[in-house]
Amino acid sequence: MKRVALLAAAVLGAASLGLSYQEREKFRERVSGGVAIPVLVAGTDIPAGVLLNEDMLVTRNIPESYVEARHIRASEAVKAIGIRTTMGLRLNESVLWTDLASSSEEHRVLSGLIKKGMRAVTVRIEGGATLGGLLRPGDRIDLLLRASRDDGYVVMPLLQNVLVLAVGSDMGRSEGNVLEMVMSASDLTLSVTVQQAGALTLAQGEGSITASLRNPNDILVDRDSPITTPTDIHLAEKRAALQGHRRVPAQSKTSAQSREIEHVR
Repeated sequence: MKRVALLAAAVLGAASLGLSYQEREKFRERVSGGVAIPVLVAGTDIPAGVLLNEDMLVTRNIPESYVEARHIRASEAVKAIGIRTTMGLRLNESVLWTDLASSSEEHRVLSGLIKKGMRAVTVRIEGGATLGGLLRPGDRIDLLLRASRDDGYVVMPLLQNVLVLAVGSDMGRSEGNVLEMVMSASDLTLSVTVQQAGALTLAQGEGSITASLRNPNDILVDRDSPITTPTDIHLAEKRAALQGHRRVPAQSKTSAQSREIEHVR
């Protein structure tokens, strides 16, 4: 009888320990945010405007309660591969549906495109000059302000390397009302700092704004951009100075000419 009692006690003790361990694990999961869900993160720095591929992505486990609808789960990776990014991503940053130029409507809202600390501001571009309709969300632009002075109009650099969040009503969707997008294409919604938002608001009352498209890999800001006046285009020596930045060191004529010509490749 003693052996049976001891065996029963041992079984009950083991069962109690097993239940206690399970309860501890469940409690740990609840405290830590739930079961771990694998989501996509950037395995390297990813610039805006590139097509995602598998080599750019890795997975990271995030507690379930911290996973948002914008997160791309590892099981959905195939849906994200081959889609163009609208936002630059740093190494180890989560890749979100709102970072992609083509995603379902439920994931894509303007507020989700704005990075922390930034603001979205819509500006009217002169003459609907969105580069013949070729400007796209995710592009980067410079803004020029044309304003009136006592001696005539001047053009001055306003902001440089600004991210375009939306062109008209297009936030990067592959589908949509094309006519509506064209009709409102002169409105650009931009990602700017709070200070830049104030400057843009003021500038719109001072004159007209023009957009100048940048190469997505060119992020340098020119601190010495000059103001352009009518004199710069009326006088021959001023016109020559406008081309000064394109000059190359003295070489053979053929070599110099080939360097001065820009090619689209």
